[in-house]
Amino acid sequence: MKKIVYWLLLLDLAMPCALFGFWDLPEAKEPEMPSCMEMPKLKLTPSPRYWERNRKWQGIPSIEITSGGRLWAAWYAGSVWEGFSEGGNYIVVYTSGDDGKSWEFVAVCDATCSHDGNTWDPRFWKAPDGSLYLTITRTMKSKEGYNTTSWKFKALEPENPRTKWSDPVFNGCGVSLNKPTVLSDAFIIQPLVCGRGSGKPNLFWTISRDGGKTFEYYSCVEGDYNLGERRVAAAEHMAVQRSDGSLLMFMRMWDCIGSMESFDKGKTWKNFKLFTKDFGINTRFNLTRLKSGNILLVANDSPSRQRHKMTAFLSEDDGKTFPYKLVLDGGKNLTYPDVSLSDDGFIYVIYDNGRYILNAQEIMFAKITEGDIKAGKLENPSSSLRNSISKLAIHGGGVKFDGEPFKEEKAYKELLKKFKSSK
Repeated sequence: MKKIVYWLLLLDLAMPCALFGFWDLPEAKEPEMPSCMEMPKLKLTPSPRYWERNRKWQGIPSIEITSGGRLWAAWYAGSVWEGFSEGGNYIVVYTSGDDGKSWEFVAVCDATCSHDGNTWDPRFWKAPDGSLYLTITRTMKSKEGYNTTSWKFKALEPENPRTKWSDPVFNGCGVSLNKPTVLSDAFIIQPLVCGRGSGKPNLFWTISRDGGKTFEYYSCVEGDYNLGERRVAAAEHMAVQRSDGSLLMFMRMWDCIGSMESFDKGKTWKNFKLFTKDFGINTRFNLTRLKSGNILLVANDSPSRQRHKMTAFLSEDDGKTFPYKLVLDGGKNLTYPDVSLSDDGFIYVIYDNGRYILNAQEIMFAKITEGDIKAGKLENPSSSLRNSISKLAIHGGGVKFDGEPFKEEKAYKELLKKFKSSK
């Protein structure tokens, strides 16, 4: 009886295969590689995979405040560390409607599920007309090769924490981490970097003539152009327009902050100089022209490539000197400041604290005024320092010992090497 049942079951499974030709299935083919122009997506309901308890690290933040006072922040995170492409990284988006007292996790941009993609270096930016844009960088394997592209989303209701976003718009090839510069003629120039990690990245500028809706190629400073023997690092250049209409650009270099000037609104750049070797060496800084006309520089006030002591500097002479300064955070391993200006005169500075340090791994911000910087201390009663947005350890995430991600990466690569050699 058992044999009869067995053969009936086998016949029941085999009949459809025979009728529909399933026994002659074609050989499986590799999926077609996507184009690097395939649009990224925003997930507006972040799953537990992206929650703080499941992140090993987080950093490289950006901040913006809307005309209505809503704060938006974004940074990227992942399961290993920032440079670990095999593990994949993703961008997280937070917002606050109470001036940063509480924050809500509202969106994710993730390319890790698409051909070993990475999503990184986000940027929030408020255009002159009040439009809010989120720009992301994506690196992925594609039929064009291994490509890095920049894309931007527009918030359809920037005062709404649950805003919907426009379809992404291609923003250029390369990395667009730092905020654009709005010129006096209402044109807007935007920094882009290609060739990061090569030691000679090209510093591109694109231009918008429609208020930031679209950008097109404008100018380029090649990585070995007029820089002598000094090596450009990740570049991460920014520019401000001075009172005479000329532009001052700062760039990240291995042993200094370098500077160049433009006297034709960014079309050409000349006069490379060493701005300083005393601080902010080989790390990101922020250069912003304030509504007063003074120039703000936020950088690590620490020599020898140490990323310590996050500090706001102020210049009243178009960036020649920065005599005023306010220490925002006197700790160590403080990196990558970004700045947003409110309509009522406050300066918001976001940065990350201890990306791979136990019980750190925190995204923080300061709220200050020009008066505070000139005084060298907080004088405005509404100013504040070392405000927390997100800390992994509070939620059970992050590292269990200092530098854990690097040891995990080493172990992974050794395991991968053994696997390949065994084939």
